[in-house]
Amino acid sequence: MKISKINPLLSGHKTDRTKSSSTDFKNLFESQLNSVSASIKAAPGDQVQSVSSPDPLIRLEGLALTEKTINILDSFGAALNNPALSNDDLKPFISTMEENTSAIADLRQQLKPEDPLAVLLDNVAAVTSLETAKYNRGDYAI
Repeated sequence: MKISKINPLLSGHKTDRTKSSSTDFKNLFESQLNSVSASIKAAPGDQVQSVSSPDPLIRLEGLALTEKTINILDSFGAALNNPALSNDDLKPFISTMEENTSAIADLRQQLKPEDPLAVLLDNVAAVTSLETAKYNRGDYAI
């Protein structure tokens, strides 16, 4: 059996095709365009939802607290690399990190879950909590 008998397009013979007119596409496109335009005109207020952002002072406080906490984490890391410091010398870092973590938690409750600042606060609080837990567990005992 030849392939040309299975599929006439492969045999090189021309087949009769009905040409689709460009007006069919144009009519379909215009009808879709009109339906979209009608739905936008019907309810313009429904399309845009007002997003109430938190007080700018809360955002600034959150950013300042985040920066302060990251700086304390950086200083804590440098102190861990200093062999002259004992565990008691690290306690001020730990107490400051614990205070900042609770302040971050308080600030975080004032933000919406999808707020990028809330995500940043969550990440900083997680790292800070991890470091304080490791210290309290004795991972950094010298």
